[in-house]
Amino acid sequence: MGQGFEVICFRSETSTAPGPAGCEVRNFSTNQSLAGGLRALPRPPHVVLHAAALCDFVIAGIEGASGSAKLSSRTGEIRLTLRPAAKVLPELRGWFPAARIIGWKYEMEGTREQAVERAAAQIRESGTDGCVVNGDAYGSGFGLLLQEGGVEHFADKAALAGHLAQAALPSAG
Repeated sequence: MGQGFEVICFRSETSTAPGPAGCEVRNFSTNQSLAGGLRALPRPPHVVLHAAALCDFVIAGIEGASGSAKLSSRTGEIRLTLRPAAKVLPELRGWFPAARIIGWKYEMEGTREQAVERAAAQIRESGTDGCVVNGDAYGSGFGLLLQEGGVEHFADKAALAGHLAQAALPSAG
């Protein structure tokens, strides 16, 4: 890409937004397929920016319908049993121990302070190096929390992306 990075973008196969230019795009359909794609990378990444909004739940069972491919509306009432889906973010540190890993937290409810605390909790629970936070609860722009603490605010995507790209560059040494 523009700064000499080799970028692989994992993108949902149902995404309607145009794919990013200048990088390899690999589609995924489920949390499991994303995990499989990441684990199949030919070499460990230096940086992982995990911004995917993945499934929180998967269907564990369907009660009141046959196992056919189509559920008929004539069947009547159907009950779904949902179970939490396997999370990808907490696995990344084990798969890529030397990578700089940044997660994402999109928060719709609460205050900016609560959104920032949820982002900090994600860092602690997932062992990531940082977390981008945005959404209605955060307010305009984006916050970037690092494991070391503090929140840096960015007014728009371009400013955030520029900062993340600069932070990903190898340090002069």
